[in-house]
Amino acid sequence: MLNKGFVPSPDQSFVFVDASANIPTHALRIFQEDQKERKKKGGASIFLVGDLIARDLEIGKEMRVKMRSEMNFLYVEWKAHQMPIKRKSVNMIWDRLGCLWHVASDICLGEFLSTIDHYREILKEGGCFLVDDAIFGDNSSNQYYLESFALQPSTVQKIETMHGNSGYQSMLSEICQRGFETFSIGEDNRKMMVFKKL
Repeated sequence: MLNKGFVPSPDQSFVFVDASANIPTHALRIFQEDQKERKKKGGASIFLVGDLIARDLEIGKEMRVKMRSEMNFLYVEWKAHQMPIKRKSVNMIWDRLGCLWHVASDICLGEFLSTIDHYREILKEGGCFLVDDAIFGDNSSNQYYLESFALQPSTVQKIETMHGNSGYQSMLSEICQRGFETFSIGEDNRKMMVFKKL
């Protein structure tokens, strides 16, 4: 994502938000990898990670210690569509099987779009948000593994299932009208849709 311009170069600052991570294992892993390069090149990163209910008791002792030792990694309780984050301060929002996945199940397009509007408000110009569009082989019944214990359709698949392809295309059009450009990156189980703020 760095070579595509979605992530600032390691000599710059990087503000990453995981809007709805009930257990922040992926975000912590991304943070630790990002820190290695930024520390070498003089940049810094801040990772803000949260969920409706911060499940601190479920995280486990080893992970809590890791999180406390990472000074620029904060795990908080919040609503993804009302995150208390300064306007135009975020480079990237990660919404992998997150808030948008949950509101996609509602027929109400309003909550989905109000979440998009909130993301746009806190993103810097050129910042982006990502949603999962993973595709597995025939043995997976067109479903996506978040963890080895969980089998779920990707956010894109869920929208297409709930609203049909025309509904998905309509949502894409609505997002673009709100000032985003879309990109598809990765392949198969690493495929993501990127929405870059213009």
